[in-house]
Amino acid sequence: MGLPRLGLIPRALLGLLSDDYPGVRLAAAEGDRRLKGAEALAPLVELAFAYQGMHAEEVAGLLRDLDRDGASARLLATLRDSGQQRRWRCGHRTY
Repeated sequence: MGLPRLGLIPRALLGLLSDDYPGVRLAAAEGDRRLKGAEALAPLVELAFAYQGMHAEEVAGLLRDLDRDGASARLLATLRDSGQQRRWRCGHRTY
């Protein structure tokens, strides 16, 4: 996440929220938030739940800065959706 911290976000990072590397995913999330604004809300919410919640804390900060109320509504809708299966990592076990 060094480039976003310096205020440098290459456009090439946009859309790489599913990259193999966690650092690239987080840099892409920051880039999407800064460059896409409200358009980034849905993909960032998805990223918060992806990868067994690996990026949940970082993405929560991005969502808070982007649109706190909109993000809360989307997160709650996902949690209420019985078709969604949340998996949280707890040590070596997944719930």
